[in-house]
Amino acid sequence: MLTLALTVNNEPLTAPVAPTSLEFGTSKRGFAGLRATLPATLEEAFRLCDTSGMVRARVSDSHANIAWDGRIEDWEITKAGVPV
Repeated sequence: MLTLALTVNNEPLTAPVAPTSLEFGTSKRGFAGLRATLPATLEEAFRLCDTSGMVRARVSDSHANIAWDGRIEDWEITKAGVPV
């Protein structure tokens, strides 16, 4: 199973969680796009969106092998959680 974790300045922002939706890709230069939805309450969603600093996302498997790593540029809040 793949999990998604968010960090700011290499400090954990969220624990690794299984996103409710997950799509990512790579290109010749490395990691490309990521679309995922993190399940979150309204309070958790606002806390995430109010984070200052460069937020990075890391998708990894159960053995901590990194499948995707990159920065989050756009935040959104929906009733399903936080799409990134």
